[in-house]
Amino acid sequence: MDLEFNLSLDEDKKKEEAKRKRIEEAEAKKKAKLYKPTESEIWFTGYDTHTGTRKAGIFQTNMSKSEKEKMQMVYEAIKAGELSNGVEDMKKFTKAHAKRLYESLAKSRRKDMLDKMVKETPDNYILAMDVMTIGHIFEVLKNETIISVDTETTGLNMYGKDKIVGVSFTAPKADLHWYIPLRHDEDNAPFEKAKYWIGRILKLKMAKVFHNAKFDLHQFKSEGLEVSGDIHDTQEIMKVLNENEMSYKLKELVPKYLKLEAETFGTLFGKTPFNEIELKYARYYACKDTHVTYLLFEFLMEHLKKQKGLYNYYMTVEQPLIRVVFEMEREGFIPVLDEADKVSEELGAEVDKLREELLEVLGDINLDSPVQLLPALNKAGINVESTAKKELKKHKGNPIVSKLLEYREKHKLNKDFISRIRDFVQPDGKVHGSFSQNGARTGRFSSKEPNLQQIPPYARRIYRVDEDSLILGLDFSAQEPRMLAHYTQEPVLLENYRKGRDLYATLASEFYGKSYESCYKNADGSDTKERKEFKVVVLAIMYGMGSGSLGASLGISSGKAQQMINTFYDKFTKVAEFVKNNTIEATKQGYVEMKLGDLTRKRRLPFFRGRNPLKVYDTYSTNAKIQGTSAIQTKKCMIEGDKLCKELSKPNRTFALLACVHDELLFRVPKDVTREEVAMFEKIMTETVSLNNIPSATDGELGNVWGKLTPVNKFFEVA
Repeated sequence: MDLEFNLSLDEDKKKEEAKRKRIEEAEAKKKAKLYKPTESEIWFTGYDTHTGTRKAGIFQTNMSKSEKEKMQMVYEAIKAGELSNGVEDMKKFTKAHAKRLYESLAKSRRKDMLDKMVKETPDNYILAMDVMTIGHIFEVLKNETIISVDTETTGLNMYGKDKIVGVSFTAPKADLHWYIPLRHDEDNAPFEKAKYWIGRILKLKMAKVFHNAKFDLHQFKSEGLEVSGDIHDTQEIMKVLNENEMSYKLKELVPKYLKLEAETFGTLFGKTPFNEIELKYARYYACKDTHVTYLLFEFLMEHLKKQKGLYNYYMTVEQPLIRVVFEMEREGFIPVLDEADKVSEELGAEVDKLREELLEVLGDINLDSPVQLLPALNKAGINVESTAKKELKKHKGNPIVSKLLEYREKHKLNKDFISRIRDFVQPDGKVHGSFSQNGARTGRFSSKEPNLQQIPPYARRIYRVDEDSLILGLDFSAQEPRMLAHYTQEPVLLENYRKGRDLYATLASEFYGKSYESCYKNADGSDTKERKEFKVVVLAIMYGMGSGSLGASLGISSGKAQQMINTFYDKFTKVAEFVKNNTIEATKQGYVEMKLGDLTRKRRLPFFRGRNPLKVYDTYSTNAKIQGTSAIQTKKCMIEGDKLCKELSKPNRTFALLACVHDELLFRVPKDVTREEVAMFEKIMTETVSLNNIPSATDGELGNVWGKLTPVNKFFEVA
């Protein structure tokens, strides 16, 4: 009986305790709900919400540099009393609210900034509204050795959809700066007469400086205006001087390097189209653009000239390439829309099949959601740290990961490029890719709108040229492995290319002690296991891949992969020495150099400087040298190829550079092109750059449709 009584007391105590805890928790939640976070917690430290979650401070969240600056402006304006919090309950003061406050702040400050701008407009910032003034611009500029030029436009389309609103010029020696309005709502110079004088100015032979030159060159071309003389681009010079720069926007470079104020268009005018900007503001803004562009050019060139090899590189390669790339972009492809629809349908079916197969293994998840995909992969026994492409590629030897990468590639290709092809068609009916000549930090090209470098061979049949022309595709044969031989002078590599043999089969033969023939091709013509392996191994050496990544790529343990790397270095000691010395070079001076003759390009790796080369995991230096030198070769061949196109072209029989896609150059040639003419282009690919004790080689193809090209020799046999 006593036992039952005690048990009853214990139960009552437990109930009382649970009740007390519930009351305490309810009171704590009520207290937390009533809690007003401080200004410091809102902005900097964060606080605990009544639901138990942690609310990060605004400055603790992920933001771009621009966003941080805007948030800082809002914070300081509130502290100064210029701006109110705008909320009664501080828990409602979120980052989204702070962004709205910024828009309000910017709008209120804009009028003050604009009025200050007009008040401080220098006398040498001139609004050219009449023919006499514009004629005077020509007379002044023709006595200059170099000028700077800029356009203001209705938008960013470069092929006729948007128009030039006005043009600005700077005469550095005279220290005069003009803005000629052409399509403002308020008032303009007489259009046809102004355009005539602008055309005459652009035809003057002196050098012209732009920032993002291609944009202005395209805009002038769309208006029927040609630009003569050497073209300089401060954006490209900056990339040569510092490929690690956070931003190449003029309005960010000018304050940083010239210590001059340079408000962005958005800060001054918001989303107002330039044609609606009052002329008193447009005058200052446009004149200042060309003024600071020239000042930036002077500053950058002063620094460039201090490094002879780098200066020679810019003047010999990057500077003449600006016009070459502009003209290449202007050429464009004719889209085969019916074929694009077919490819899109085929890809859609393949993507659906891949998705179905993956879901059978990974469960009913959203493959495009990292939150759902990561645990599903781990559950399937694939231990990945994230679902990022770089991480997944380390495990591509796994059939599930390989299939996932294929799914992603085809899904992205169809969604971003193939199914959207009509979005890229310009008023002339063509697709014009946009190419950045220093898109990669190693100096390699990048492409966008659309990214032609991401169009795989099987999807290239959606692009062609006109019926009177052909595409001549010239691919550097093993360009990067040849650069490895150029730098290392490894005897096996040199002998391989002298004999015209396949590098990967040669290395596999040396490594495994087997005959070259047994490592080259199987009886059915497919690649042998040994050749496939060594293609990956050579790429691993050139790109600084670790044993873990190499092992995952080959489907072997990291230990065995490391053994392969060590054995490779033991057998090919000059390659090992080259890789080692690159790391030493990077740790000693914070950069590595790519040299071809008297040309020098740098890849700056400041995070390596001063570190112990034996303790550095270096995936940069060797890759930079190989890729960077390959980029120089490609660019020099583009320049020479463009010259040859101009030499061969006649009024009714023209040649042109079409595109640069990885290590391949595409030219538009007449349909009656001769074998001798093709040989001239092949010679450019193989002889423009002389490598050290090693020949360059090229493989050529011809055809009207990019994805249906025929090897050159076979083409002329049939013809």
